[in-house]
Amino acid sequence: MAPGTSPVAHTPAAALLSLQRAAGNAATTALVRSVRSAPAAVVQRVDGVVQRVDGADTAPVSDPEALAAVNALPAHVLSGGGGVPLTTDTQKGHFLRAGLGWFGTVAALVAHYSAIEQSAVPGRPWLHRDAKARLEGVATALEGPMPSSSTAFAFRKSFDANTKFTPASMHTLGYAIDYDATNMPQIGKAETAELVRSVTGAESHADLGEYGQRRALIRATGDATAGDPDVAPSPAAQAHFDRLRAESGRLAQTSAAFQASLGDNRDAFLDLRTRYFEATTDADRAALLAQVPALIAPWTAAITAEEQRIARAAAAAGLDAADLPSRQRLTTQLANLDAVKAAAVRDQRAVRHAAEPAETSPAGRRLAQWEQKLDLTASGGYADRLTAVVNAAEDRRTALAPLLGAREQAATLTSLRAKLATPAYLFGQKKAGKKGTRPTTAAAVASPSMAQLVERGFYNPRERTAGSEHFDAEFLVQLARHGFDGGLAWGGESTDSMHMELVVDRPAAQPPAGAHP
Repeated sequence: MAPGTSPVAHTPAAALLSLQRAAGNAATTALVRSVRSAPAAVVQRVDGVVQRVDGADTAPVSDPEALAAVNALPAHVLSGGGGVPLTTDTQKGHFLRAGLGWFGTVAALVAHYSAIEQSAVPGRPWLHRDAKARLEGVATALEGPMPSSSTAFAFRKSFDANTKFTPASMHTLGYAIDYDATNMPQIGKAETAELVRSVTGAESHADLGEYGQRRALIRATGDATAGDPDVAPSPAAQAHFDRLRAESGRLAQTSAAFQASLGDNRDAFLDLRTRYFEATTDADRAALLAQVPALIAPWTAAITAEEQRIARAAAAAGLDAADLPSRQRLTTQLANLDAVKAAAVRDQRAVRHAAEPAETSPAGRRLAQWEQKLDLTASGGYADRLTAVVNAAEDRRTALAPLLGAREQAATLTSLRAKLATPAYLFGQKKAGKKGTRPTTAAAVASPSMAQLVERGFYNPRERTAGSEHFDAEFLVQLARHGFDGGLAWGGESTDSMHMELVVDRPAAQPPAGAHP
């Protein structure tokens, strides 16, 4: 054991070796298994600093000093920011365990959560002081009213053995805030994103460029603005702002197009939804559901068109539409074809300045291998055969490229057909009408029903007014100028247009797979 290191929970290697010599492998294995099944804690002290142990499991931290440090956190943190409070030692132990996986030491974890502060912007949201300062900068720079929101820092789930801090934990960390959730709901389901794309021909998320490059640009822009609020944005930043405005407008148009996608059937679909909520017997509800297919024919026609497009592309590539390669496998195949073409082109250039190589030479053997992979019959001289390889590789790539992701899309389309026969997906949850009015769909902030999308859409920028959560493209631009990225650019089911987060350093940062941990 290194000098200055004392275990908080540790089985010394020397003791294991001693047991192994005295009692044998079976007893040693049994001890190790028992320790793994009922561990005491997952931290150790190095020079008096409590820190994580790499590879530790899901046991809560029980170190008294670490728990005391959590208990000393501000009341608004222990209360969970209006979410799930930290009350029991087990919850606090899991908070420590998860936090150590992100911050590395208890001191860093406590310092971070001691910096959760209330912002002086409309809604008075609680945020980490770094995000707080940037959001207050937005309020100062923004022309006209600042949107109001208090949905920011919060523990949205109880800390337990499954809790981990991930790149999607920005609310838990106090770096994120939501605005206008009911008008900007999280798409929530891959099937919904697919339906919007199939029906409108446009994506339900903003195209703001490659994730890593975008985040790096936003962070650099935010840092520059923090250093000098009057600094002119870089050309790259200005281009991002222009793209953000354009994509915000395009998303609003796509949302409106989906609202109109049922054409003359729109009102009948919404009325059927209401009658379904009013129905009192299973037989009545079943009879109403039987009317749905005719009303949503524009949607199912769009699904059929996508399925037929995939089938045509598969036939053109000589593949079975029912057994297409996965995205990962097809990506590998396309990369291999690119490599073959590039190498064959290099050999073409080389042969122009040298004699044709022998069949048994490295170049000759390469050519024979390429012909075998591409199912080509050797014909003509060496140069002609190389040309045939280049052309065949390009043709094969052209045929396969449209099928990238087609297997996964086909599965989503099949799932979508099934969901369009289910009341919950079609109509959502019932919202009872006020006295004298009929029921409607309760607005969901995640995974909205089709009735909600037809009634309200999924992306609705509004004029900013004092006291409201409505926001517009200029608010998004100011957020980006101060270092915030938006969930409107997350693809598929993860699209979360209400969500704004400060771009910060984070371990193993990846595009979020979900929202609002």
